[in-house]
Amino acid sequence: MKYEAEAEKATDEDKPYLLDTARKYRTEPGYRGCCGGGLRLVPYEGLDAYQRFAGDIAYLYDVRCENGKIRVTAYTASECDDVWTVEKFFGGSIAQLKRRKP
Repeated sequence: MKYEAEAEKATDEDKPYLLDTARKYRTEPGYRGCCGGGLRLVPYEGLDAYQRFAGDIAYLYDVRCENGKIRVTAYTASECDDVWTVEKFFGGSIAQLKRRKP
């Protein structure tokens, strides 16, 4: 929706690119496009779930409700020659994650 909104205000030169990008994000779940950053919520479990929707990540957070409490497991992710490495660096509550030093 972001790209569609930008297309409404864009010049005639930029509008086709923005509409094409919006279409790709809507119709191609694995589309990586030109953009990174932000937050992507992925409705699948497992350490390889991000590959369907967010193939350009640096961090992966598995957020769950366990016994009425939010639990976060955090991983770093990197790619080299099409081989991904995902390594756990944290497991605990949101409060514990917030206090964690980089």
